[in-house]
Amino acid sequence: MQKYQMILTLFVIVIVGVNLQSCGSIQQPIQGTPTFTPAITLTPSPIPTATATLISTKTPIPTATPNLAATQQYEDFFSWVKNNSDESFVSSVNGKYYPVDDYSKSFAKIGYYSRENFDNLNATNFIIQANVKIANQTTENVFKSACGLVFEDQFSDYIIFFSLDGNTNYRINGGDGGSKYIDSALFQNPEGVKLTLIVNKNAFNFYVNDKMVFSQIPVYGGPFNIGTSVLSGTSEGFGTRCDFTKIAAWTMD
Repeated sequence: MQKYQMILTLFVIVIVGVNLQSCGSIQQPIQGTPTFTPAITLTPSPIPTATATLISTKTPIPTATPNLAATQQYEDFFSWVKNNSDESFVSSVNGKYYPVDDYSKSFAKIGYYSRENFDNLNATNFIIQANVKIANQTTENVFKSACGLVFEDQFSDYIIFFSLDGNTNYRINGGDGGSKYIDSALFQNPEGVKLTLIVNKNAFNFYVNDKMVFSQIPVYGGPFNIGTSVLSGTSEGFGTRCDFTKIAAWTMD
């Protein structure tokens, strides 16, 4: 009897052990249902197309090169302005300098004159200076041919000539204003003749080779267009030609 009790006891122990082993192998459930976050697909942003912006271009400025002739002309002219600033005819050495390119003008109608105004040169008080040479198609009866300087506004017209016969003459609104003899040999100089006109404080002064010819002639109006003129002594061929060089203006407005 005891033998059967022992066998039963061992059987129970074995059965309990198996059950405990089975219980120990059960995995605990994971709390919560896992949520999968979708992967973000990176889409590259489109790169904007470069738009060409038009940049305003400037006219190329030529490389500065020494121009000794132009520098010498300026120095000579400004020296003349300073030397005459001590007189009341030049009100100030403060002003603007305008060089003008050399040029020639021919006119063939005896007894008449042409005029040539400078572009973008307009002033009430100014100095204009130029070297002039004269030539004629014929040598007969051309002693009245002349080269000159002019200034005008819409109401007044002033012209001052130096002629081949050595006379200086000025005209106001077409009328003869007066004349003065200087020297008929001056145009024989191969360097030409220097003409200078000062218009300042309602009067003009005129010089031939730095010698004053007319002084304080009344002037009315302004601002004026400024230029040069040719008085023709013949109607043949090219007529009368004036070569204007070393032209320079000084405005004092």
